[in-house]
Amino acid sequence: MKRKYLILSIIWAFTSVLNAQTATSPKIVTYFSVFQSVGTYSSQFNPSYIFSGNCYKVGFPIGINVYKSSKVGFSFELIPYISSVNSSVGGKSQSAVSELQFHPGLVFPLKHGYSIAERFAFYSSGRYGFSQAISKTFYKTETCSYYAAIPMGFRFGNENPSSLSGVNSFFWGVCLGVSF
Repeated sequence: MKRKYLILSIIWAFTSVLNAQTATSPKIVTYFSVFQSVGTYSSQFNPSYIFSGNCYKVGFPIGINVYKSSKVGFSFELIPYISSVNSSVGGKSQSAVSELQFHPGLVFPLKHGYSIAERFAFYSSGRYGFSQAISKTFYKTETCSYYAAIPMGFRFGNENPSSLSGVNSFFWGVCLGVSF
């Protein structure tokens, strides 16, 4: 009789350990998206919009989110930016990868497919700052999810003139992507 209780206790302990490991094991989500800045406001309060001026810039965020629980996750994102500038000499446009942004932070999943991300921003051009984004998953399949996000951020540094309590630019944009 004691052997029966011992075997049941071992099975119970083993299944409890397995359930505890799966409940606390991290969930990993990778993603790719396209980011378009809609409006930028500098310290001189000169607003610029998508197609104002002679420069067009688009970013391609790629990243990974590691969720330790259903309430918080760590996000690691890289964003290469491509810029196209119309030259006044000869009327030719030039395009190039203009900078790379390192964007670590935290992600907080909410109800109904929403989430909020709070991130630091470090640019290869020397600028730095922080960003917030609210995102919504609008279509989900077995293998991937499609989402839209509205990021907003403040940038400092790189010897740009500052005002507005040290902030020398604020932007907001639209991001469309897919996560796996």
